[in-house]
Amino acid sequence: MSAEPEPTEPTATDPEPEPTEPDPVSEAVAKATKKANAEAAKWRKRAEENASKLEEAAKANESEQERLLREAREQARQEATQEYETKLRRTSLEAAAIRASAGKLRNPDDVMVFLNFDDIDGPDEMPDAIDALLAERPYLAPDEKRPSGSADATSRGTATGNHVSVGAAIKALRGG
Repeated sequence: MSAEPEPTEPTATDPEPEPTEPDPVSEAVAKATKKANAEAAKWRKRAEENASKLEEAAKANESEQERLLREAREQARQEATQEYETKLRRTSLEAAAIRASAGKLRNPDDVMVFLNFDDIDGPDEMPDAIDALLAERPYLAPDEKRPSGSADATSRGTATGNHVSVGAAIKALRGG
């Protein structure tokens, strides 16, 4: 094994190298790089222009059938996009309507039946639309006087002194 001297690393006590004059080779390389980048940008621009011209030429050379097929595909794509956006808007408005009608309507599902979503521009208009619906159809609002008792018109959970059960009434009729 040969003992090779290890390279010494500069330490904090080593003096920093003094600035040197610009290297003519580095300047030449930088100048050549700048020139090459400018030339590449020029060729890139020409390539983009040629690609655009090629696309236009391809459209001009396509047959009537190919042109009609391309136009039909584009129209179908636009119609599908429009249909999707319409459904998305409707779903967003329905969700906003249900949120806005909670507590304001007796049945929040009534908002789907009675509200015209085509007249509403966005979800932020929904509370006003619900208020307008209630002004037009007040019977949709929850009724404060709505009965809360049972089917036999007695309140639930309250015992009255004169309340007779069905079993007791039958027993009384039989004489027992």
